[in-house]
Amino acid sequence: MLRAVLDDYVARLAEKPEVAGVVILGGLARTGSRRFVDRTSDLDVSCFLSLPVPPELLRLHIRDFLVHVQPYLPSWVPNFKFLVPGSFSGLDWDVPLNNHQHVLEYEIQEHVQWDWHALEMYANGSEVVYDPTGDVAKLIAQKLETGRIEQREAVIRLLAFGRVLAKDTAGQCVARGHHAVAHDVLNEVLREVTTAWYALSDRFAPFVKWRIANLPSLDWAPPDAADRYAEAVRVSANDAAEVRRRQGIILAFIDEIETRCRATDPDWPQDIYSYAVNRVFWNRQLRARTVADMLPEVVGLHQDDKMRVERWDEFNWLLRSEKDLRS
Repeated sequence: MLRAVLDDYVARLAEKPEVAGVVILGGLARTGSRRFVDRTSDLDVSCFLSLPVPPELLRLHIRDFLVHVQPYLPSWVPNFKFLVPGSFSGLDWDVPLNNHQHVLEYEIQEHVQWDWHALEMYANGSEVVYDPTGDVAKLIAQKLETGRIEQREAVIRLLAFGRVLAKDTAGQCVARGHHAVAHDVLNEVLREVTTAWYALSDRFAPFVKWRIANLPSLDWAPPDAADRYAEAVRVSANDAAEVRRRQGIILAFIDEIETRCRATDPDWPQDIYSYAVNRVFWNRQLRARTVADMLPEVVGLHQDDKMRVERWDEFNWLLRSEKDLRS
């Protein structure tokens, strides 16, 4: 019923000479993994246009590209979101339709990266229904392959910084009497925890309304993940005891994720924090190995242990150089 409505719209898009490809997204995509629609569902479609855009525009950031591409857009291009009136669909309700719109020549540029939500949308819930040249399918495959790097980095960010947030930062908030803020910090970490669960199954985390519902489809998740998540997300009081209760659940999740990583990836970095500040957090540290790290007494130590070595801290504080190692 809903698919027939969407097919009618897709057929009219495909008749437009500027349309290079059309992709059905969400629960109506026959090749997707979601396969769920009901009366409350939106219809989602992605339309790729091929336009004679000057090369200099293709190098712009998206916000500037959208400003300068306006004269090249055909006048029939619709709004992103609108209602399909029942008088057209034959249904007894008006169905929301989301028409995602792209310029193919811009999207294929290497500097154009799709965000996590877009990657998940095309990886888990998409069906290419019109693609006469094959360029749209090729584009999607390229973007997904590039995005796989983000999956591993999402786990690294969690293990390098999530434990600090959940334990130390939330603890600081409690010490200051800011219990609601501590809960907010924990909510942020918990979201990253669920993202890591999907990443460890080589999946992009879906939109938030599907994130927990789709846990049974994962190749790996902690035991009773959904039930424990429900306990972790629940906030019954703005006090220190409730923060500590939630901290315990979330920190246990992080420990399980780290154990899983070390058991399944032989190249997993031993010192996850040091690895992250060099390879993931690009605005943290320039030198891969500092002079302080060359001190004999810290060789082989992790970040937390290095910080307990006074001479290591001293070398950083006094901005020692390599010549100071020999003195």
